[in-house]
Amino acid sequence: MKKLSLLFVALFSLNSFADDEDYALKKLESSCAKGEMQDCTLAGKMYIDADDGNKAIELFEKSCSQNFIPGCTALGATYYSGLGKVQVDKKKGIEILSDACDKKEGGACGVLAYAYMMGDGVETDYQKAMKIFRLLCDKKNAEACHFAGDMFMQGWGVTQDFNLAAEHYARGCSYGLKKSCEEYKALDSEGFVTHSE
Repeated sequence: MKKLSLLFVALFSLNSFADDEDYALKKLESSCAKGEMQDCTLAGKMYIDADDGNKAIELFEKSCSQNFIPGCTALGATYYSGLGKVQVDKKKGIEILSDACDKKEGGACGVLAYAYMMGDGVETDYQKAMKIFRLLCDKKNAEACHFAGDMFMQGWGVTQDFNLAAEHYARGCSYGLKKSCEEYKALDSEGFVTHSE
């Protein structure tokens, strides 16, 4: 969430970086006031980066209330993780993320699956976590592939299977996740990867 989008880069002028951020934020908030919910969410993320979670929550709530589901994900993640110095409220965060995941928002589903895997804010449920991670992996989400690999590697809720772990790490690697490449190479060097001839 800390990365600035290309939109921000396009909005920056030749002034100092702080001035550029202020200018971009004003532009996003102006656009948000005109009903552009994506810009409400982007402005909220900038407030998170500036540790002003209360202003971020206000913007995320606005976009979420207008059914801009990525805004709901940002809102849920903010409560769940205490982003922008917001008081952590795992229960509220999980409720918002669950609703966004039900609406097929991948980011929300990923955070929710992680919570199920770790038992963080919810009861540990490896089957739910694995189901979500595998669905997201099939949609080329590298992190989800990696976490599914971790679950196969550790035998969390599944039979420990180094070949399936390697398969998921390989997929995560192919989608650009360096740590998945490293895990795959480690399994390969230990002889756990089956190579087709």
